Order: sequence, then structure tokens, then C-alpha cells
Amino acid sequence: DSYSPAVALLLAQQTGDADAWGHYRGFLDAWTSGRSNGDVVVSPQGFSWYTKDQGWGSLRHMGGAAFLALVGAKGDSGEARDKAVCWAHGQIAYALGDAGRSYVVGFGSNPPQRPHHRGASCPDAPAPCNYNAVWAPGANPRTITGALVGGPNDKDEYTDDRGDARSNEVAIDYNAGFTGALAGLKQAPIDYAACKAKGLGRQKRG
Repeated sequence: DSYSPAVALLLAQQTGDADAWGHYRGFLDAWTSGRSNGDVVVSPQGFSWYTKDQGWGSLRHMGGAAFLALVGAKGDSGEARDKAVCWAHGQIAYALGDAGRSYVVGFGSNPPQRPHHRGASCPDAPAPCNYNAVWAPGANPRTITGALVGGPNDKDEYTDDRGDARSNEVAIDYNAGFTGALAGLKQAPIDYAACKAKGLGRQKRG
């Protein structure tokens, strides 16, 4: 829930303040360096996983960081810009299924079928919408297309389980930064294929 990296970036862009730039670039390096650190660990598939929220909404945190990386990249050029943009490309591609499965409901390869969402879990009327419906086996009766689920753990492990709110919850704030990052990538000066050709972006471990 910290706004400080975004505030630092806005202040740096408006005033050129060195301390603000330092704060933002420290945040950016923690996410994009490809090295595990106190804030972010890198999964075997190269997913940047935030450590401070015990796995709740891991894709939400990545999406917010990718959005900020792209906003900051608009003021950069050359290698620094490409590194930030390509990191965002790789992370968003991971969420969309580049590592084997999509984490966006109704989109891509093997997307979530059982997101933790009351309305999507309810059967058609006149059948009651109660806990029996919520815990019923099988896919949700309704597809909330475009919703980003919480996401995998730091080992890329994920279970499509309606009862696992930590990994399978959906929420407006989960989609917020993610959607901003998608918009940023649409305008990005370098595409994912070019990133791969440069050896930039998401790097698998081991």
C-alpha cells in the first residue's frame, strides 16, 4: 500500500530532484535487477515475486511495479529505457501465459476456472447462491473475463482453487496496475520480440 515510489517518480520528473530519482531507481532496481533481494525474489520462471505481502496478490504487486517502470521509462532512453520496458514485457507476458498458463480469467492458455469471486460462483436462479454453491466442484458458472487472479507463489506453483483466496482472489486493485502496464506496453518503443533478441526481459533461473 506504499505510494512512495510513484510519488518519488512524479516529483523526480517534475523537479529533477536527485533524492527522488534515487528513491525511484532503488525501487526499480529491486524489481528489475533479476536478483533476489529483501523485497523481491525471482521465481524459476523469472517471475518477480514480492516478499512483503505473504503471497497475497503476487501478480497485483508485479503489475503495479511494471506500470511504474513503464511510466519512468518514458523519461529514459537507450539501455536504461530498454531494460525497464523489457522487464515489464516479460512480467506481463508471464501473467498472460508465456510460462505455460494464463492468470487472466477467460484469456489465453489454461486460464483460471475457479476464481474466488462470489458472483461468478453463483448458479442461475432460482438455484440459491449460498456456501453450497461457492464450494461446489467444477468451474465457476460465470466467466469474469479479464479478471487477474492473485497468482502463483515464488516457485511458480498455483492451484486453481476457489477456496484459496490468497492465490485465486480477484479485485479491482489487482487489475489496476496490470491494466496500466498493458496500456504502457501498447505505447512502448520496443516490442517483446526485440527484447528477446536483445537478451532482455524475463530470465529463467536454473
